[in-house]
Amino acid sequence: MPASALPVLPRNVHPSRRDTIRRFLVTLLLVSAVVLTIGLLGSFMLFRRVESVLLANQAQSAAREAAVIARLIERDLSAGAAAAETLGRLQTMISGTGTQADFVCVLDGQGRVLSHPNPAMVGSQGAHVEVTPLDRAQPVPLAAVLGGRRPIAGMRHEPATATQLVHYQPVNQEAWTIAVHKNTA
Repeated sequence: MPASALPVLPRNVHPSRRDTIRRFLVTLLLVSAVVLTIGLLGSFMLFRRVESVLLANQAQSAAREAAVIARLIERDLSAGAAAAETLGRLQTMISGTGTQADFVCVLDGQGRVLSHPNPAMVGSQGAHVEVTPLDRAQPVPLAAVLGGRRPIAGMRHEPATATQLVHYQPVNQEAWTIAVHKNTA
């Protein structure tokens, strides 16, 4: 440390006392820097852990929500309801219930939206979107997720929209998939 960076002590302090005070202040400064660094690293690690737990909780919540909706649809279809009738009831039920970030929709096997809280989205195509499954680092096309016909949760990235956690749950009696979207912001 250059001498100019050390604190200036009064001239009337004995030189050995002056050196002791300087060493104390330098030691105090170094200890403070180490404690601050450890605190910042600990805070960063805690933040990452909390973020991970929150994401896991959102994924579990979305999975439960999607499974319930899929069972309701399957029960309705098993009771003899026509697919169009079931979708109509579902569309009436979810219309206007979501926000732009948290909502439920139903997709067909090609990624076309069959039911959505925003009726203007019904019929739109989403197969071009990529999803990064939570258990992988590489994104996969939504078409591959839908074609796999198994429940999967992943992060969905689209231009001009917030990153979302989406749980995809296939419906057994139709080539439909429930998509529960959760805002991760």
